[in-house]
Amino acid sequence: MAELETVRNIFNDAWSDNWGFVPFEKDEFAAIGKEMLMVIPNDFIQIARINNEPVAFIVLLPNINEAIQDLDGKLFPFGIFKLIKRLKLGYPKTARIPLMGVRKRLQNTRFGPGLALSVVNALRKPAIRKGIETVEMSWILENNAGMKKIIDILGGYRSKHYRVYEKPLKPISTLL
Repeated sequence: MAELETVRNIFNDAWSDNWGFVPFEKDEFAAIGKEMLMVIPNDFIQIARINNEPVAFIVLLPNINEAIQDLDGKLFPFGIFKLIKRLKLGYPKTARIPLMGVRKRLQNTRFGPGLALSVVNALRKPAIRKGIETVEMSWILENNAGMKKIIDILGGYRSKHYRVYEKPLKPISTLL
């Protein structure tokens, strides 16, 4: 997909103020994108524009675990063919949104929520066409009130809660 660099730029801008954020490098994101595009259709990546400027995006990733659960972790020699067949003929029923972002300058404006809702809505038809029944919106920070409100509007609910803790480590030499 030619617009992977656009997605990377928006993501790096949108997430730049989040705790622990490390921006994606161009080569790193291109490699991840190449791998993702092998298992997702192009219309599972949506980009919103204002006056032809890309300002928001979303990525829907099918739950590959549904398709590989009985392969015992072995794609070769025959597992890869089973996976391809399953993704072409019978698609996973669940998916997740691991990547989404609205440019920082628009996040706390009246356009921000509208852009987020528009990219989510743009995924509805492609997801339904593939038979996806449930979508997990993941990695929503606890202090992201705007995104939590959007999930409420969409009828979503919290099903998992993750915490990250930080503790400085003592040098190994002091432990010996």
